[in-house]
Amino acid sequence: MQGWIKLHRKVMESTTFRTLKLNQKMIAIYLLLKANHTDGVWTDQYKGLQVEVKRGQIVTSPQKIAEDWFRNDKEVTRQVVRTTLSKLEKLDFLTKESTKQYTLITLVNYGLYQQDDEPINQPNNHELTKHQPSVNQALTTNKNVKNVKELDNNNINRAENPHTFYEKNFGILKPFVSENISEWANEMSDDLVIASMKLAIKNNKAHFGYCEAILRDWQAKGVQTVEDARATQRNHTSATPTNVTPIRKTETSKQYKYGF
Repeated sequence: MQGWIKLHRKVMESTTFRTLKLNQKMIAIYLLLKANHTDGVWTDQYKGLQVEVKRGQIVTSPQKIAEDWFRNDKEVTRQVVRTTLSKLEKLDFLTKESTKQYTLITLVNYGLYQQDDEPINQPNNHELTKHQPSVNQALTTNKNVKNVKELDNNNINRAENPHTFYEKNFGILKPFVSENISEWANEMSDDLVIASMKLAIKNNKAHFGYCEAILRDWQAKGVQTVEDARATQRNHTSATPTNVTPIRKTETSKQYKYGF
């Protein structure tokens, strides 16, 4: 990624900046660095999606933020990122728009503080390219567009989507449940949400409230992948209080049936 942003020293005097903890300040700066410098298009090649992304916007997720920039920092978890995003939204630093496939973050007043300083005697590059297709603009003029990596690295079929999985196995997907699924998918991953649904079905608890109990349990135990979830289920004992029904091992072997 090339280019630069403006970061004025007066930001240190801002109420928003002073309210944030150190990690939260770094996440805020990360968002400034990653936001689109010009209008462009975000592409998810696995799901065949193309989303128009305006200047000052970014398509991302708590998982990507935690793993992309803070990969080796154990103090910056997806939950920390999620809490920070909610706090920044309350402080009017950003707005969030979640769909079934992605979360679009808009940085408030980005254009006000990131104006281009172009010499008067130079032609405006936007005038030269504004009639080109938006996809081509993203390839030629947008300094900050970068395709978001596939969030999951597990063995679940990439074509599976937690929303469609719910509709096929649980029934009608209501808006409130759909929003909860999107939030958990952004915070954990599509794979883990689907895994929680499969485990719920295996335990004859086909409702998303039970899935959320599973996801909260996994989140508290630091689960980040499906393999982590399987290990957690394997190590689960009846002595540990939880809302999640444990996966029982067979009588004839030490192998476990995870249900996902």
